[in-house]
Parts: sequence; C-alpha cells; structure tokens
Amino acid sequence: MSFKEDVMKRSITVENVVITGLRRTKEEIVMRELADLKRSGTLEEIKDSVLRVHANLMALDIFEAVDISLDNGSSTDGCTVVVRPYETNLLGFHSGTYVQGTEGTVEASLHLHNPIGHAEQITFGLEYGTQRTNLASLTYTIPKPLGYRMIADVRLQQLVTDRESWSSYVERLRGGIATITSETGRHALSYELGWRRLSDPSRRASRSTINQLGDQIKSAFKYNFMTSTMDDMTFPRNGWNLRASSEVAGVGLDSNLIRFTKHQVSGQVAFPVGEDSAFHVEGTAGFLLPWGGQCTSVSDRFFLGGVCPEGLRGFNLKGVGPADGRRPHRNLEATTTTGAQESTATSGVRTVDSLGGDLSWSLLAALRFNLPNEALQAAGLRGQIFLNAGNLARLQAPTRPMRDVLSNFIGNFRCSMGVGVIWPTAIGRLEINMAQVLRRQATDQIRGGIQFGFTTTI
Repeated sequence: MSFKEDVMKRSITVENVVITGLRRTKEEIVMRELADLKRSGTLEEIKDSVLRVHANLMALDIFEAVDISLDNGSSTDGCTVVVRPYETNLLGFHSGTYVQGTEGTVEASLHLHNPIGHAEQITFGLEYGTQRTNLASLTYTIPKPLGYRMIADVRLQQLVTDRESWSSYVERLRGGIATITSETGRHALSYELGWRRLSDPSRRASRSTINQLGDQIKSAFKYNFMTSTMDDMTFPRNGWNLRASSEVAGVGLDSNLIRFTKHQVSGQVAFPVGEDSAFHVEGTAGFLLPWGGQCTSVSDRFFLGGVCPEGLRGFNLKGVGPADGRRPHRNLEATTTTGAQESTATSGVRTVDSLGGDLSWSLLAALRFNLPNEALQAAGLRGQIFLNAGNLARLQAPTRPMRDVLSNFIGNFRCSMGVGVIWPTAIGRLEINMAQVLRRQATDQIRGGIQFGFTTTI
C-alpha cells in the first residue's frame, strides 16, 4: 500500500462542524446537508462526503459559491470541518426570448432568492407572445420539503392562449398548480385547479367550435416521467430518451368539472452515422378518453401539423385532421369546406377550424449531418433529410362506426418527406424545411414552399 493510500484510509472522525457567513439562510438548512459528512470514518470518506455536500449545497440555488475546508481537531484522529457559503443576492431578474412553433415569446421574471431563509424561491413571471398568448404567474418553490429529497412548488397563474389562427377560440385559464418533483427530475406529480373559459372574439368560429365555448372548471392530477441516455442534448449522436405523462381530470363533484383521462408518450433514438452525422427516429403517441358522459374538449385534444413537438412537416400548423368551416366575414360569401381547403392552399388564409383528435401518433426519421461549409458549421447549422408520418382520429365521430375510425387511424395515415436546415440548441431545434406531401386526406391543410418553425427537445 502506498503512502497516499495509507493516509486516505487512516481512521479519522469529524469532531465539529463550523458554519460561517450565513446572513439570511437558517443554519439547519446547511446542517441538513452535512449529516452524511458527520458519519465519515476515514479521510477518503470525508473527501467523498465533502464533494457530495458541495454539490448538494450548490443545487439549492441560493449560494454563489461554497468553500469547505478541514482544520485540526482536539485529537490527532479528529478534525473540524469549516463551511463558508456565499449567499446569492436577494433580488434577481431574468429576461429572454424563445420560439415555440411559429410564435415568438418575450419573457421576464423577478426572483426573490431565499428571502425567509429556508432555501425558498419566489418568482413573479410575465410572458407575452407574438400571437397574443400571455402568462402572468407567481411561484413559490422550496427544495427538500420536510427533509424529503424532492422539490415542491406552488404556482398561481393566469394564462391566455390565442388559438384563433387555427381553431377560432381564445382560452383563458386562471388557477393554481401544486407540483412535487423528484431531485433528479425524473418523476413529477401535480394537481391543478383552475377556471377555464373558451371564447370567440373574432365571431368567425365554426359550429363545432361554438359548441365548445363557455366556462368549465379543471381539477386534475397529472404524473410525468422522463429519462435519457443521450450523449449530447444539443446534437445527440448516440442514445435514447423517453417521456410519458398521464392526466386524470374531473376530481370532485361539481357539475362544471371537465372529465377526461389523457395519456401521451414520446421518445427519440439516435444512431451515429460516420463521424459527423446521425440518424434520428422520433415518435409520439397519445389517447384522450372522456368520462362522466362528456365529450372531449377542443382545448384538450391532440393536434398535428407544422414544425412543432407534434409536428407533421409539409402541413399547416395544427392543420391535420378533422376540420369544420368557419363562419364567413360579413363582406365575404360563405364557402364550403372543400372550397376552404383550396383557399387555404392558394392564399394561406385559413377558412376552417382544426378540431383535433382523441387518438394521435407521429413518427419522424431524419438523417442529420454537417453542411459542407466551414462558416455554417461554425454557426452550428446542420442539414437534414427526413420522412415524417402521423395521424389523428376522433373517437366520438357520430357518423362513423368505431371499427372504421380505428381502421382509418391505423392505415390511412398522412406522410411527407423533404430536406432542410436545422439549428440545434439545448432546448430544441430551429428548422427551415422544404417538404413534399406524399399522403393526405381531404380536410388536411397543406403548407407549400419554405416552412419555418421551432420544436422543443423530446
């Protein structure tokens, strides 16, 4: 045994722990993370414990830095651990922009870091989108509540989502969400209680959408799971990831409660092809079932089309599946659904409402590679050749037998292929594509020419 190994395995105990530099933080918050350190019996165990303690304290997100040092103890086989945390400022501010689908959003948030001293975060956030989607929220987050290794947060929010461009309604949701998340982020359980109102400010909504308008109460439990083995979140070349969610709404006795169960799974697999290329396969699937004698709401259904997480390239955003003709403007004559499709294809102006589906699946296979230009490579741009397929179906289609609905859902799918340029980031991909639709159905809305969008990482 070498001298170093002999020293590291030498028996030594932690006699005392000294914490200095705390201003707002309660001492027990730091002491809670030091419990493992006090049980160490050798210098090597102390070293490993110090590394874990440092990582755990920094993960609280209330310290800019943490210094941990060892000092002499009262005996030759004892030591004193000195912990010196440097607290972050009480106030913090963040602003930024992001793109989801075809909508750009500006966000700003004000943070109170650890104001009470229990490692809590209080955040007031505002978001405003180019398509008039806006969010105001107040969130209280605390790590390791009651000593459990999880993160708890409670959020009050008002969310206004403008879906006039594809379904002719605006959704206003006011309420709160309480969430418990595992330390790794792999598991999350939440409860949502809110008041939801669907309205038609444009007064052009189709009859199918009009039947969905009004007030409802949402009381729902939701479970999320995620795991990943990807080697790189920006441009993975090897590995896989998986996300799944299950939601049950209608918890309670109020007659205005929305009642449904919704389940969705998505995943991605990446294989290296040569030194600078990778073959990606991405897929999503989901189903929505009402209960309590209700019909599904357009706000809860699945949508396909466009460049987005539920994308189908070559089609309009949310433009795949069942549709119903909008009411005409006062100065325009009414058009049939077929005429509306032709108008959409030629003028780019939608004259139908996308109604979504209760069953959904999509699959994307893409070969992604470096572009043959050093400047483009330096900018992080890459090329892709893709094949995209998917389908939607309504389980409650009144004019078709269930057997026909399921047969059409499985066999009569939509499909497209094309090429494009992508800019991968840690949160998703910015894409510019040219796509050719290979299979479609009569109600689908086709997107000709160049298609632009952003899709978040699955």
